[in-house]
Amino acid sequence: MRKLDGIRCFGMWWFLAGAVLFFGAHLLPAHTTWRGALVQRLGALPYQGVFSLVAGIGLVLIVLGYRQWEPGTYWATPAWGYPINTGLMILAAVLMAAAYVPGNLKRVFRHPMLAAVLLWSAAHLLVTGHEAGLALFGLFGAYALFGIWSANQRGAVYQSRSRPWWNDLLVLLVGLLVYGLSVWLHAWLGRPIPGLS
Repeated sequence: MRKLDGIRCFGMWWFLAGAVLFFGAHLLPAHTTWRGALVQRLGALPYQGVFSLVAGIGLVLIVLGYRQWEPGTYWATPAWGYPINTGLMILAAVLMAAAYVPGNLKRVFRHPMLAAVLLWSAAHLLVTGHEAGLALFGLFGAYALFGIWSANQRGAVYQSRSRPWWNDLLVLLVGLLVYGLSVWLHAWLGRPIPGLS
């Protein structure tokens, strides 16, 4: 029992260290003065390289810590939780695709990627009852909310250009592909989605 508690505690600290690095790197651009000073000192490309390296290390630590840190379960997932989770995840995948594939969803959502992260975190919180999951998905949800607020404060606007309907069809198809890959990834990681994997 003591050894198991040590592994869980170790995982928690890895997770927290990764969260500080990952979210710290992503929150830095919200502070334009600090970001501008770093870009001026390092240069645009070196800044992006350091940003990517720090965020990447943070993400790896989050994943490693999460896999080690799963204490007790606070609640069991209700039977209706998984169908709602599936619907939210499909919508999140489509919004994620809309952030990169030209379409018309940006005329409705100013921040499709952040909205996708918010839905992803909400969908997983719905079916996650353990401490590590609450920390992981809660942090990403809070980050998405802050990111949306911060971008709006900086004057984010809706897309004004209208695109043909087949662009939206492509967004939908890419989104469904992303969702299919997420289902496969869950199964590959040994965490199959009930009823889907």
